[in-house]
Amino acid sequence: MTKSKKSITKARNSEKKTISGRRGGNKPQKQNSAGIPLEKPQDVVAQAIEPSQRGTAPTNHAAQFPRWMGWMLLGILLVVGIEIAFITKSKMVNIPTTTHIQTFGVRGAPPMAKGKFWGPMYLRLDVISKRIGLVDINFNKVIIWNYQTGKLLHEIDGSQIKEGTFNPSGLEFDREGNLYILDRKGSGVYQFSTEYTLQRKWEVSSPIDIKAGPDNTICIYNGSKNELLQFDPQGQEVGRIPTKQLKNPVRLAMDENGTTYFLDIGQKAIVVYDAHGRYRKTWKLKVGKLSPASALTYRNGSIYFCETNLQQILIFNLKGKLVKKINMAYPVNMDVDENNRIYLTGHSGIDIYELNP
Repeated sequence: MTKSKKSITKARNSEKKTISGRRGGNKPQKQNSAGIPLEKPQDVVAQAIEPSQRGTAPTNHAAQFPRWMGWMLLGILLVVGIEIAFITKSKMVNIPTTTHIQTFGVRGAPPMAKGKFWGPMYLRLDVISKRIGLVDINFNKVIIWNYQTGKLLHEIDGSQIKEGTFNPSGLEFDREGNLYILDRKGSGVYQFSTEYTLQRKWEVSSPIDIKAGPDNTICIYNGSKNELLQFDPQGQEVGRIPTKQLKNPVRLAMDENGTTYFLDIGQKAIVVYDAHGRYRKTWKLKVGKLSPASALTYRNGSIYFCETNLQQILIFNLKGKLVKKINMAYPVNMDVDENNRIYLTGHSGIDIYELNP
């Protein structure tokens, strides 16, 4: 076979293979308008079924993070939230507003005028007989009103005192209605009957404050000896309680169990002694300089502390926790009645305030 014939035969065989390939389905791949080959549907399905051929298989997060773990984390967050809410609420202090109810008594001159006072120093309620007594250190007298009606009941100006001078600095009513007046300069205690007749006087050096106990024991703080003296209503001494934990107490209060609360401006604290005279605890007051005119009283399970410089009345429970804070412009000489109404000496007289819910 000549060379030319071989070339012709080879060309024919190549043409047959091309035609056979076209018939066998080796069709040219379709392209998009940009000339990029389009993937076949089966190729897309294959890629979805066999991702390992394209790289790392996708992670199954549900398998790695069980559902029970999610519930556990949710429970922890709930407990923590409740705890935070409880702590926040326990630290909150109620700040109630007040409503002025009435004013009785008259602040002003002259000193001989009945029911008038100028230098109020001390205020004390008798919730049994519904009386309130005020000590006026400028006019040197004690004035008694009915605190429900505001009616003037009596005045004690020293005319009944035959010996010495009359310089009242504090007062108290006992459970039988007797009235006790401290005379700080005269170093004594005067006892008056329910009809305001002088019964007796007994000597006490440096008397700071006086309080009648639940058993009608008369307790007087002796500043010179740093002791709480105890007397019966006849003036006989029945006990002495040393108070070494005190520095400069100016007021005392007592609850129905005989627990005594001292307002100590030297420590800026309220110091607590039980009915047996044992020191129990000290409540530190977060305040600045305290005034000697500060007041302290107990009523209905709460301790009321009145501070002029602070311009507030603070109310504590018997564990020493501050539960209420009342804003008041320069409160002085405070006491509280059985309905938790607050009595303060004001610019014109004795003002009565009621706490709003």
